[in-house]
Amino acid sequence: MWIMPLPFGLPDPKKPGSEIVASAIVLKPGREKNEEMRQKIIAYMKEKVSPYKGPKVIEFMDQLPMSTVGKTLKRELRKMMETK
Repeated sequence: MWIMPLPFGLPDPKKPGSEIVASAIVLKPGREKNEEMRQKIIAYMKEKVSPYKGPKVIEFMDQLPMSTVGKTLKRELRKMMETK
């Protein structure tokens, strides 16, 4: 279904000082980035993890921000998501 999911926290606008779970996902080639896929992922996560651990926000990306040594840069991802 996906190549690389990356969960991270985003500030919760409803509760200052807390975060919501978000996930940036790189899909396998040929998979469509649409609302149906988003709902499938959310349903899958609801089956597998506790409700508070599942992502509330899902963003499909072509590639994740990476450092020169190959680590994902969550701080860059948060900046990108906060500006949307």
